[in-house]
This record gives sequence, C-alpha cells and structure tokens, in this order.
Amino acid sequence: MARVPFVVPFLFWAAVSLTAATVLGRPKSKCSNLAFKLPITHDSLVINSPPDPNNETQNADYVKATLGGARVEVNGTQVVSGTFTINAIYCRPHPASHRRHPNREALQILVHGITYNKDMWSGLGLDDQYNWHAVANAEGYHTLAIDRVGHGPGAKNAYNGRSFPDPPIMVQSDFHVEIIYQLITTIRENTKRNVIKKRFDKIIYVGHSYGSFIGAALARLHPSSLNALILTGYSTSINLNTASVISFVSPSTLFPQNPSRFPHSQPKGYQAISTLSARKEIYFSGSYDPAIPPLDFTYLTDTITTGESATLIRTASVPVTGYTGPVFITTGEEDYIFCHTEGKTCEQIMQDTLAGFFPDIEDSTKKGYFVPPRTGHSLTLHYSAGETTREVARFLERFF
Repeated sequence: MARVPFVVPFLFWAAVSLTAATVLGRPKSKCSNLAFKLPITHDSLVINSPPDPNNETQNADYVKATLGGARVEVNGTQVVSGTFTINAIYCRPHPASHRRHPNREALQILVHGITYNKDMWSGLGLDDQYNWHAVANAEGYHTLAIDRVGHGPGAKNAYNGRSFPDPPIMVQSDFHVEIIYQLITTIRENTKRNVIKKRFDKIIYVGHSYGSFIGAALARLHPSSLNALILTGYSTSINLNTASVISFVSPSTLFPQNPSRFPHSQPKGYQAISTLSARKEIYFSGSYDPAIPPLDFTYLTDTITTGESATLIRTASVPVTGYTGPVFITTGEEDYIFCHTEGKTCEQIMQDTLAGFFPDIEDSTKKGYFVPPRTGHSLTLHYSAGETTREVARFLERFF
C-alpha cells in the first residue's frame, strides 16, 4: 500500500474544513457544513461528589480515575432542557456513484469517539483510504459526520446558541443517545429542523470507540431507529489499564495558541489527553505513517468530559437486547483498549462480543466482524484503513 505524504498545516485546514468542498479522489463528492438545532428535554444523572468546576487538577484526576474504573455514585436525575446545536459535515455521492447504486438511498451517520470530533472521518485531508466519506460516497451512500454535543469547534455555542453545555450534567452518555435519536427522527420525518433538506428512511449508524458505545445504547433503547449498526474500535472487553498511561489537561492549557478553538472560558470539566506520546501510545500501533500521529494530536485533538467518563462504564456494560438488525464490528488487531485481554485473540474477543452482547440477532448473516492486522485503536488512520472500509462495504451490500 502506498505511503502517505505529510500535509502541511495550511493545506490540511483547507482540506479538512470541507465547506462546499469536494472529497479527494474517486468521483467527487459534494460536501457542506451543516448545523442542526434540536430542542431537547432529558433526565440527566446527578453525579455524587463531582470535581470542583473551577479546579483543573481535580477535573483531570476525576476523568483519569473514572476511566480507570473508579466507582461512580449517582443521586437521582435532573431535568435538562434547551436547544442544542449539532454541527456536521454532510457529503453526497457523485451522480456517477449514484447511477451505479440507484437504489442505495441510505444515510451513514458517523459518530466520533472520546477526544476526537467529526473531522476524524475526513482522514486529515490525506489519501482517500483514510477518508470514510470518500469511500462510502463512492459506494453510493450519503454520509453525515456529526460533532457530539459539546465537541468540535462549535462547542462554545452548542447550548442555546451561546455557551458550552455543562460537562458533568449535559455531556453524558445517555444524553448523547437521546440527542442522536432526535437527530435521526428529524431526518427520517424530514421536519423543518432537517437542514439536509432530504428525507432518509434507511439509517446506518457508524461509531468509533465511545461513539460505538453510544450506537449500541441507541440500538438497545430505540431499536427501530436504525437499519444497520457499524461499530469500529469497539468490543465489550475494555482494558481499564489504558487510563494508567495517560494524563489529562484543559485544552486551553494544552493549546494556548488557539483560543478561538479552546477558549479559557471553556469549563474545566472538558479535558484533553495531555501529550502526543500518550495519545500515540493508546491510539496507534502496528503499521501507520509516522507523520500521522503528530497531525492527529495537533489538528484532531478534542475533549472528554467528566460526565462522559463518569457514565461510560454504565453505558458500555448493558447488552443490546431488542435490536435484531445487522451489526458489524471492526477493531484493530493491536487495539490497546479493546483487544488487549490476556489469553484471547482479537478475533475471539469479537466473537464473544457479538455472541454475548447482541442476543436477539438470530440470523447469523446479520452479524459480522473484521480484525485489520497490525492496526491500533484509531483504525481509520492506519495503513489498513482501505481494507477496513472495503470489508464494511461488503457486509452492507447484503442489506442495501
């Protein structure tokens, strides 16, 4: 597989913004930036003894501890209500791709993981093999990569158009599930809030890492909302020792040169991985272009909130009952977080996950997995990315 050239920052920003731009290579896809404004009322968990919202060290230590499995106590729920902005990149297949797949009127909703945002799916503006939009659009699918609430460059205005969502109360796992469900409902029913201006009856959820946990929870709570589930960087075998090799810091401290992206007003409950070396250790392994981890750290770094870290294990530990649609899991052979169980191969972990966590899918043709070799957690940024997306496409061909 051909190696990828280093992209200088100016060209990177031009490529990754995708505003009214085209995805590189293949028949050109037309992409645009969109903003969904969704009114949400939700019962969020009240976390006992959260860290002091003004103490950076307490918040960093809390995220590290709860990711490492520290017990989290809750004290009922609190009603959260407001209008939340979900920023997105929407890409449409080129007419030539549509002609090859005239009946494939399906939308893939791409949901990022912890410390990433929607731009991870664009592959840093590098070769098409790293660009999920380009590959999916060439297969005739529409794609919508979203920033989960509280993430991405627009996070500072995501709550009622003027502020960051409160990190321990609003940016939690179940809240992500609810707002994505409302997004899907808006698109299916093509209401006035559907800024795509197009109705889709077929929805394919594609998640990465924490985004996969959100997708699994969505399939459990709202099984009829999805037509297929693609879970990347995922298993039910979580290596809690991951937290021991990383530390966290407020992103405004990490990137003081970029106050427009990470303003000092950002609540301390938003935390980022503090070093390139730590991010590289948990996200990259095996075979990848060495130029990519520094780009990933500089341009794709985003946050994890105290609410997300506190509710992650709670969300990840519940089997997906009630969902009977197709599910496909792809996780790198050297994924430090999800394929690191002593005495088991990654393939065995994938098989155990499908058998144990999706009990109501009786049709074996609706279950599949792929373990890309020599690949770490951020599998779309490894040399095997093209092989991974091809395997996903082959699986989806059975149903779309």
